[in-house]
Amino acid sequence: MAQTFTTLYAFSKYAAGDTGWDGTVDANFDNIENEVARSRIPFLSPAVGATTTIDLSQTVGARFFVFTVSQATSISITNVPTSAWAVRIRLLVTNGGAFAVSWPGSVVWLGGVAPTLKASGVDEIELRTKDGGTTWYAELQADQRAQVGTSATGARPTLSLFADQGKSTASTSDVSLTSATIKGNSLPTNGDQLVITLALRAVTQNCSFNVKFGATASTALSITSGTSTIVTAVLARTGAATQRLGLANGASVTPAETLANDIVLDFRGSATSGGTLNLDSVAVQLVRI
Repeated sequence: MAQTFTTLYAFSKYAAGDTGWDGTVDANFDNIENEVARSRIPFLSPAVGATTTIDLSQTVGARFFVFTVSQATSISITNVPTSAWAVRIRLLVTNGGAFAVSWPGSVVWLGGVAPTLKASGVDEIELRTKDGGTTWYAELQADQRAQVGTSATGARPTLSLFADQGKSTASTSDVSLTSATIKGNSLPTNGDQLVITLALRAVTQNCSFNVKFGATASTALSITSGTSTIVTAVLARTGAATQRLGLANGASVTPAETLANDIVLDFRGSATSGGTLNLDSVAVQLVRI
C-alpha cells in the first residue's frame, strides 16, 4: 500500500501489513531525536473578529498563537485537554492595546490585574492550566526589573500612577487641590510603597499642605511666605492590613483605611488670608520590592 506522511513533521507511515523497516524508518528515528533535542513548535494565526478563538485541539490546534488585534475582540479558548494534563500556551499579540480585548472569566492574572498591552508593538502572554481550563494562570512576559549600568542586581520596578500640575488655592480653610484614586491591592507585598513628589509655593502669605489617604490626613506641612519647596511623601505597606503615611519631615501616621479596596489620595492645603498656595506639580509612583 502507498506510504503516507504525518502532517507536521512528515514522518513516514506504513499501512498495516507492510514491513516498513528500511532506511525510511531509520530516518524517522533521526528526525524524532532532532525534534526532541531541538524542537520546532507549530503555531496558528487565528482570525480576529468579535471573537478570537484559541484552538487547543490535539489534531488541528496549537500551543503557540500569533495574531494582530484589528478590532475589539473577546478571547475564547477551546478544546482544552482534560484535567489529567497540564497545558501551557503562548500568545504573540501585535497592537493588543489598540482595541478592547476581553479575556475569559477563567483567566487569573498573576500580576493581580490584566496588563496594559501595547497599542503599537508586540506583547507575549503565557497562560497555564492544570484543571482542564477551569482556571488559566496568565502573565505578560516582560521582566519588571532592569539592569542598571554594570550592576548584577536588577533595579526595583517603578510605575507612574498619577501626575498633575498647575493647581492653586487662596482658601483659608483646608481644601482639595487635586486627587487620585489608588486601586485596591496596589501594594501586595510588605515594603511596597507609593512615592509622591510635590512642588509647592507659598505666595504672599504662609500656607499649609497635607496629603489625605481616605479619611486619614498626614501631618500638615507649613510653607513660609515667598518660598518654594520640593516635598516627598511616602505611603508604605507595613502589614497585610496596615500602611504608614509620612510627609516630608512630619511624623508618620497609620491610616484607618487599607488598600484592600480603592482609596482616594487627596492633596490638600490652605493659605493665610491674602495668600495663595500653588501646587506646581505632583507625581505618584509605585515602587515594589
